Amino acid sequence: MPCKVFVNHFFKRPQNDEAAALGAAIQALWCLLKREGTCVSIAGLCAEHVPMRTDGFAAPDPARAAAYQTAYAAYKKYLDALAPLYGR
Repeated sequence: MPCKVFVNHFFKRPQNDEAAALGAAIQALWCLLKREGTCVSIAGLCAEHVPMRTDGFAAPDPARAAAYQTAYAAYKKYLDALAPLYGR
């Protein structure tokens, strides 16, 4: 399933400053639960374990959006070229 890339959008921010580490822990929990036969979504685990900030959103910087689009286009080009090597 391809991931959707969001550039130039507003995002809620988690309360936890270590959101990347928390995300890894949530993925590990999801894997454990899945192995044990529990059907749960990562979105559901995030809703349960990731409190969001209420003081606003992460706002996009329009000046950087074009740079991200350019970088993503380059990434996608190489990803598409390498995908056949990995059975995609």
